[in-house]
Amino acid sequence: QWTRGWGSNVLLVGADTKRTASTVSELRYSALGVQTGPFLAGGTERDNAIFGRISTAPHDNLTVVLGARTDFWKSTPNTALPEHTATYISPRASLGWRVSEETSVHASVYRGHRTPTLNELHRGFSVGSIVTNPNPELNPERLTGVEGGWLWSRRGVSARVTGFANELDNAITNVTISSVGAAITRQRQNTDSVP
Repeated sequence: QWTRGWGSNVLLVGADTKRTASTVSELRYSALGVQTGPFLAGGTERDNAIFGRISTAPHDNLTVVLGARTDFWKSTPNTALPEHTATYISPRASLGWRVSEETSVHASVYRGHRTPTLNELHRGFSVGSIVTNPNPELNPERLTGVEGGWLWSRRGVSARVTGFANELDNAITNVTISSVGAAITRQRQNTDSVP
């Protein structure tokens, strides 16, 4: 990352990259103890990102920060399952206002993302007669939120109050796709928003 300051402004820009890989070789056993397998699963996940942030103080008692991050994500299974890609932007804006020597307030609005784990994408599991399948086409979860707070400080004593509200979209959860008697099949899927 690179940072440059001039006057009451500070600029930060940068980039990062991450690669995660897994290989699962799983043996399975029947109720009678008969072994089958190995069953192979796993894959590789890559996330390249660029980001930037600018902080400015238009007045002595006011600070404004604007920033954004863009991620380029790709999931590649070890098996013949399809590759999956996603590009997403995570913006953020915040401000801090010093009302007096003793009191200040702050507020922010933001959006963030969580990419599916390799376990969610590529590894299934079973518990009794319930089978949960992976889903290599899962999309990242998206969180949108707002936050505000108040801080009072005097002679080494301080009090803080913070409130926030978040909404999660594309939440990843286990969804039942078939049920025949006691045999239940589920799959990890993106679902509706969660307040």
